[in-house]
Amino acid sequence: MVNKILLMIVISGILLGAVIITAGAIMIYNAKEDGIISEIHTAGRTLGNLYYAEYDGDLSYDGEVCSAGDKIIGAEDFVRIIGYIDCEDDIDYTLFFEDTRVFTSVQNIDGSYAVGTKAAQDVTQNVLHGGGEYLSSKVLVNGVYYMGYYEPIVRDDGRIMGMLFAGKPLDSATASASDATVRFIVLALVTLFVALGLCFIGARRMLADFSDIKKQLAKLAEGDFTARLPERIMKRRDEIGEVSVHIETVRKNLRDMVERDPLTKLSNRRSCKCYMDNLSISDSEGFSVVMGDIDYFKKINDTYGHAAGDYVLVKISELLERCCHENDGYAARWGGEEFLMVFASHSAQQTAEIVRALLDDIRAAEFSFEGSRIAVTMTFGIADTKCADNAEAVINHADALLYEGKGSGRNRVVTQNDK
Repeated sequence: MVNKILLMIVISGILLGAVIITAGAIMIYNAKEDGIISEIHTAGRTLGNLYYAEYDGDLSYDGEVCSAGDKIIGAEDFVRIIGYIDCEDDIDYTLFFEDTRVFTSVQNIDGSYAVGTKAAQDVTQNVLHGGGEYLSSKVLVNGVYYMGYYEPIVRDDGRIMGMLFAGKPLDSATASASDATVRFIVLALVTLFVALGLCFIGARRMLADFSDIKKQLAKLAEGDFTARLPERIMKRRDEIGEVSVHIETVRKNLRDMVERDPLTKLSNRRSCKCYMDNLSISDSEGFSVVMGDIDYFKKINDTYGHAAGDYVLVKISELLERCCHENDGYAARWGGEEFLMVFASHSAQQTAEIVRALLDDIRAAEFSFEGSRIAVTMTFGIADTKCADNAEAVINHADALLYEGKGSGRNRVVTQNDK
């Protein structure tokens, strides 16, 4: 499933990138081509302005000498004029007398200048006969296709005397446009692959987080409430992070529902057994177990009501929890009014000192419910791993000592050392 999603992301990215790159390449090519045509048009118009600023009068040419009015135009004059035009070096210029090239930078195949050659028929038709300027993206110039602009040279009486030309070889123009397009495509492809790489990495991380969430949900479904999601998922500031926080809240709530007593909030009997299973009976320091029972609890319920009994259970649980917190112990509600405490690395004698202090606190505590003061005491039985070879046996031994204490007067602490 993960690989399919990653493949979909990659394919979608490639298809989208291909569309964008293709459309962009076409736009870049057309824009570059339009820019070249615009530059040629500007160069041709500039050549026309320079010509009219320099020369006044009818253009004439007898095959050797070219003049405008009473001024002779030489090849060096033409070169000087086109030198004023600020455009690319590979633009060619021509001065025509009628349809014949008088001065030109257009060359023949042998490298000589194409002086004396004729303009193409469509040029003659549009400019000399039509009397208008002519701009074409593909016009034949001395056997070579150009992007070119032609402007007519008009006599005083309105007749067309010749033409001015500015143009660029089509191969050169398209090569320039193609070069710009290729640069765009290369840059776009690099950007696309980097973007796909980042998306791929991000998608893998996201899918990895989804996989961890799936595993966590499976553990919750199996009843394992101890495992937590990785911290990196919890710290995400997006919907995945929000979901992980909700899952963690559900985990804690389910764990409390399954492992904690709903009234006292202490661990319940089920979680207590799990805790005991993790204790090592072979540990050289061992552990001790305390079984405690509230004295005459049925009488409290019968006298003050079950609500009062629940109140006493909660208050007693708070005292037991505080005692265990201060002495690195563990407290659980074993059932009814019976509680179990565990103190790791404590002998029964060491634990007895702690529990006697706890019993004093219980005796001194004020249990007041709806205006009635309730006297509460407890009886405790304490056993350690010296008297048994497994945790269950230690619990049973502590329970037996508890019942021995209840039978001998209650409100006391009984240990295995008292026997």
